[in-house]
Amino acid sequence: MRFPQIFRSISSGLAFWFCLSSVLLTVLLSQVIEHTVTQAVRAQISEHLADLAAQTTDRLDHDLFERYREIQLLAASNALTESGHLPAARQKLIDQTQDSYQFYAWIGVTDPAGRVLLSTKHVLEGVDVSARPWFKGALAGRSNVGDLHEAKLLASILPPSGYGEPMRFVDIAFPYVDDAGKAAGVLGAHLSWAWARSVAQSVVSPAAQKRYIDVLIVDRDGTVLLGPAALQGSVLAQQGLRNLQPGAPIAAVDVFNDGKPYLVGYSRSRGHAPFPGFGWSVVVRQDADTAFAPVRAIRQTALWGGIALAILFSGLGILNARRISRPLVELADTVRQYRQGGAAAFEAPASRYQEIAGLAQSFAALVGKLQQHQDSLASLNESLEHRVTQRTAELSSSQERLRLILENSQDAFVAVDGTGRITTWNRQAERTFGHTALQAVGQPLSQLLVPAAMRPQHDAGFARFLDPPAGAVVNDRMELKALHRDGHVIPLEMSVAAFHDGDGIVANAFLRDITEREAAQRRTSDSEQRLRAIADHLPALISCIDRDQVYTFANATYESWLGVSPEALVGMSVAQLLEPQQFQQRQHYLERALQGEMVVFDMAARLHGVERFLHTTYVPARGAGSGVDAVYILSMDITEIKAAEQQMARLARHDSLTGLPNRYYLDEALREAVRRSWRSARPLAVMFIDIDHFKHINDTFGHAAGDTVLQTFAQRLVAAVRATDTVARLAGDEFVIVLENVQAAVEAETVARKILASLSEDILVEHHHLRLGASIGIACSDADCMVPAQLLARADRALYVAKANGRNGFAWAPQTVAALSNGG
Repeated sequence: MRFPQIFRSISSGLAFWFCLSSVLLTVLLSQVIEHTVTQAVRAQISEHLADLAAQTTDRLDHDLFERYREIQLLAASNALTESGHLPAARQKLIDQTQDSYQFYAWIGVTDPAGRVLLSTKHVLEGVDVSARPWFKGALAGRSNVGDLHEAKLLASILPPSGYGEPMRFVDIAFPYVDDAGKAAGVLGAHLSWAWARSVAQSVVSPAAQKRYIDVLIVDRDGTVLLGPAALQGSVLAQQGLRNLQPGAPIAAVDVFNDGKPYLVGYSRSRGHAPFPGFGWSVVVRQDADTAFAPVRAIRQTALWGGIALAILFSGLGILNARRISRPLVELADTVRQYRQGGAAAFEAPASRYQEIAGLAQSFAALVGKLQQHQDSLASLNESLEHRVTQRTAELSSSQERLRLILENSQDAFVAVDGTGRITTWNRQAERTFGHTALQAVGQPLSQLLVPAAMRPQHDAGFARFLDPPAGAVVNDRMELKALHRDGHVIPLEMSVAAFHDGDGIVANAFLRDITEREAAQRRTSDSEQRLRAIADHLPALISCIDRDQVYTFANATYESWLGVSPEALVGMSVAQLLEPQQFQQRQHYLERALQGEMVVFDMAARLHGVERFLHTTYVPARGAGSGVDAVYILSMDITEIKAAEQQMARLARHDSLTGLPNRYYLDEALREAVRRSWRSARPLAVMFIDIDHFKHINDTFGHAAGDTVLQTFAQRLVAAVRATDTVARLAGDEFVIVLENVQAAVEAETVARKILASLSEDILVEHHHLRLGASIGIACSDADCMVPAQLLARADRALYVAKANGRNGFAWAPQTVAALSNGG
């Protein structure tokens, strides 16, 4: 292959490769910069978008909970529940509520039959709404908030939304009761969907919207409720939505319906307080091209700046290459003139570079010696030619066959005479050791191939080989090390044969390079050691069993957890290691794994005197056939995780100050108690209690003293009731007691008097003796009142009767007294 003329000049070649290296380095740096910046920008923007999505879902939940709470309080206000208030006062109340929040599209009050009595702006007054889901759900106590829907009747009456889309609303409704405690109707409100758009716009700033950031709100099925017009009403199938969990935002890169990639943040609603949320998800996305535009600008700047620097340094490289290579060019011209006979003697040119000057002098000395040896070589050649011709005629036939065999052998062949010098060197030996036959033949074997540290051992062994001529290595294979021409050591496998050729002992050696074989063995050994080290230091039980359920491998954790060393465990069966009960618990899972199924299960176990909760995975391993040859076992200790889960569940259902059940626990317990009462036809009583003048205690002695009072009061309530009764703290100084299986009014009165009597004992607070009082309202379930919310409302009203009667006493709801009297 002939290179262009430019590459045959040292100066031109140096300049060309310098320029090429500069350009390649510039391109490589620009790619590295782009990749690094892209990854950083992608992570930063994705996390920002996920944070925006989480903020939006949090705002949606909190805003809707505020409306939920506002309508709930409005339904419980005196203006609706007490008959003495005029319709004008009720009308003013709902109008003020609508004026206080711009997204209330409509608020109305109905009678028990579903006819609208009052409404904001008098819209739909007199209309029958009994078939509306919000009315039926609120009146039956099943649901207080309805998901997003269109309202064609209101859309035809109310002014348009201003966004060019159908009017959509979220319903909030609560029943209100009359003086007798019976449901008098429903208070309902329609929250305009423009509320959700306002929340999204308040979280995503106008500056962010200019960067093409879109906010989408989707329902449980992935249908877009709010977002760009092209996506409104369509269904999203993004992986991020399928993997989304409430309260755990996700950042991702996804492709949407338009086929373009976006950086996306996902967040799912998880509700707030008693409002559970609709399961909506918020998707905040930004077009990837827009997001990475600054990165591309940086890359272009880096690329063009690098090219400019490469051109500058290339020019400097060309000048220096010509200056450095000029003495070499002069030396080459002198050598060429001498070779062509243009000079009688070789004269080394002068140079300021030491290396070039030394090369010129060495070349001159070499030429002088060459001239001296030319005459002697001429006479020597004449004698050698005669001897070679004679020997060649005798050996040509057999030597040719032997040469062909040795030259084409896959092993390196080296012959050594009795002095230890190389006499034969085949083609494979050239490939293996890097020396040509011309370079190797005649050289001492120990100097050419044996590493310096091993030469004394080699020389001693070679001497034993010669006398007697049958050492330990003759006709046997052994492994040894040899030197390559470039200095690195080669592992070899060698076999030697020796014979006497009349002049002395000759050793013929076949050598095979086993570098790859040793490397493979070393990789296998290193891999096994790394895996063993990793497995031994993992805080988990890791093992392997065969089809007979006998351990073939176990890590060091078995010794610390079960007291059995890995060495002792190998060869032991699972039945021998575990106690009978533990083995029976796991036997079914082992059989499933041996049939080819991956099995995962959690199980408690007592290991070496320690109670642990284990998360175990059985992974079947198939061999060459179709069956399972082994099962890998991984058991992790999740005891702390299980304990934390149980602790979190307890904290979520109990009051942190008093330890009593909270409102969430009470709601569940009261519902279950009502169900039991209904099934058994035995009434239950609900007692609503608060501490008299508790605010005065807080204001006088401080909140720490108030906390002490609450804790003591809670303890006395618990002591006054049965273990099967429920005592809960709602909020502040409000407590509720649920008494089941109440046969007569005297039973609940007895509990109330017991509670009041327990308060006669003073409480020491801030060095002051305080005597507490309590007001108690009592309500009892009957055929007309089996709804938990109604029971609580009756007890609450009875509480205020007790307060009006002078406090530190109890009062019955009127319906409750009649029910117990009839039942008795």
